[in-house]
Amino acid sequence: MTEQLKGKVNYSTQGNIAILEVDNPPVNPLSSGVRAGLSEYILKANSDDSIEGIILTGAGRSFIAGADINEIKTMSDEHDIYNVVISVDAIFNELEQLAFPSIAIIDGACMGGGLELALACTYRIATNESKTKLAFPEVKLGIFPGFGGTQRLPKLIGLVKSLELILTGKTVDAKKAFRLGLVDKYFSQGHLDFESNSFISDVLKNRVRKRNNKN
Repeated sequence: MTEQLKGKVNYSTQGNIAILEVDNPPVNPLSSGVRAGLSEYILKANSDDSIEGIILTGAGRSFIAGADINEIKTMSDEHDIYNVVISVDAIFNELEQLAFPSIAIIDGACMGGGLELALACTYRIATNESKTKLAFPEVKLGIFPGFGGTQRLPKLIGLVKSLELILTGKTVDAKKAFRLGLVDKYFSQGHLDFESNSFISDVLKNRVRKRNNKN
């Protein structure tokens, strides 16, 4: 069964895995509706004792292609901007602090806030299709990543490599992202279902093994 909130995020389960699919065509920007859906369904998954992992993915040709520019244009008050940043930060922190692993499956553009969302996940896997690109392009507009990316990226790949991405807005493909340590695995789109299921299975097995080691 699939639920949909405000036509922006789909929620379904596959066994013990919760799947959140951003569905905000054509490029899945991180709009207020998407943020509301993510917040609702992250909490829903976290409150379900049967869930042992969560997947984030995007419908169509994008993962999440950054913020919603049209919404940004309407913001002129610094307090409104501050409140949005704080609210998004809270959603990403909820995701990062889940009791079970989260996996971003990136097939398409993963830009700006979309990349910051992926960084809040435990793991990131990507297709090596030409449409799959990762970047922080907002610096070209005079804006730094504002949803925790400046903290999470250096922890993941180191400060020097992070500065190159954050300060230049450089775009990398899946293969380069893997070499940087930004994604954990990449593969062709034709193998997406098999490879993602295999990766998720390994993650859950390792998680169970760690639990058993504690006993």
